[in-house]
Amino acid sequence: MTEVRFIMADSKQFLSRLVGEGEKNIEGLFSLAKKSNEYPTVLFFDDLHVICDKSNKGLISTLSAEIDNLKPNHRVLVVCATSQPKKIDETLRRSGRLDKEIAFEIPKTGHRYLERKSNKKG
Repeated sequence: MTEVRFIMADSKQFLSRLVGEGEKNIEGLFSLAKKSNEYPTVLFFDDLHVICDKSNKGLISTLSAEIDNLKPNHRVLVVCATSQPKKIDETLRRSGRLDKEIAFEIPKTGHRYLERKSNKKG
């Protein structure tokens, strides 16, 4: 069994009133992920749309550069989640960056009821 390190980042933590602080936090997170030579690392960004809409050019640029600078020997997989994929700047959706998408449909009301009911049995 292969061990994997998981680092979760809530995108809201990169929003700052101080100029450049969010960018430094992104750089620090990638630096931490790359330092683990012992285990591969999954770097998970939740609510990516919060930092990657067209108004946050500095954060988009920094995130793009950090993804571009990942080498195979870093063994880092970047995974992101968003409820608003259309807000993600196209710069990040280019080939070699965040170019794979998996859409999950919202379950219908009847399915949600069945899921809740089956979870209570276990």
